[in-house]
Amino acid sequence: MESSDKDLHVKGTAMNDFMALLVARQNERELAAALERNAAALGTAVAGAQGLGASLVARLGRDFATQSGLALAGPGQRPNTDELTVRERQVLALVAGGLTNRLIGGRLFISAKTASVHVSAIMRKLGVSSRTGVAARPLTKK
Repeated sequence: MESSDKDLHVKGTAMNDFMALLVARQNERELAAALERNAAALGTAVAGAQGLGASLVARLGRDFATQSGLALAGPGQRPNTDELTVRERQVLALVAGGLTNRLIGGRLFISAKTASVHVSAIMRKLGVSSRTGVAARPLTKK
């Protein structure tokens, strides 16, 4: 391959990688929006199952919501607000590994600002005032 062909190949590969990253980030945003929209429906289904005496179905629905980080109580009412969500636990592990918000964002396909919001929520929930405090107490509080 000639030098200009190599340059074109590298640029084409970089463009493909960039486009794949954009698609992945868009898909994550769409998934997050869909999960939020459907959390209320899952909460209704769990309440209905409980009302019908289908406690196993209700428990499975609650377990799924917990594992997925969904709030069954609906928008603006997160039960167990002191517990870390699945995503917050992922961010916590990366903060404990010394990663910056930008690196966390890249690793999890989220923006640095979103990573920052997660770090702030983790600090609030753990009762610490710094990233060092977060890193010193990894996963001691769910």
